[in-house]
Amino acid sequence: LLVSEYGSLDGARPGWLTLFQIADGTTKTLYPKAGADVDDPRWGDEACPGPPGEQLSPHGIHHSETGGLDRVFVVNHGGREAVELFELELTDDGTPSLIWRGCVTVPESVWVNDVVGLPGGGLAITHMMPRGSSEEAINEAEISRKDTGYALEWHAGSGWNRLAGTDGGLPNGIEVSTDGGTLYL
Repeated sequence: LLVSEYGSLDGARPGWLTLFQIADGTTKTLYPKAGADVDDPRWGDEACPGPPGEQLSPHGIHHSETGGLDRVFVVNHGGREAVELFELELTDDGTPSLIWRGCVTVPESVWVNDVVGLPGGGLAITHMMPRGSSEEAINEAEISRKDTGYALEWHAGSGWNRLAGTDGGLPNGIEVSTDGGTLYL
């Protein structure tokens, strides 16, 4: 089981991506880890500033197979607000490993909660409320359920697009149908 060990929403505390062995309850850190970063990312936005390294504070996570590649999408609050893109590979002994392949930074006001990979290589996220909102504002939004956020999608070449009809109170989880035609929030 691949686990996103959340650091903190404001990115002040780092976190890890961890392999949890269900059979025996052991864990192994997959990222950050020496050798997991690449110098020439091939996925995501060309403007990605590079690997997050120790500044990873993972939140939402999604695995999908696209074009024969196992991709792992991870919301990161550490050092930058972005979706980090990893390739999931098996080592010679069959142990999973993660290789950082790129990122997509989000617009300045967006505070990401969850992510889903889309057919064709794009991604969609939930923006819960303006980035940096106080704990009191988050608590108030939970109680009032007023619209505070929405979903966005990103594709190479066209960038970010706000998705109509997705406004909601602290949008959280997100999933996509197999054919890519329906998003679930």
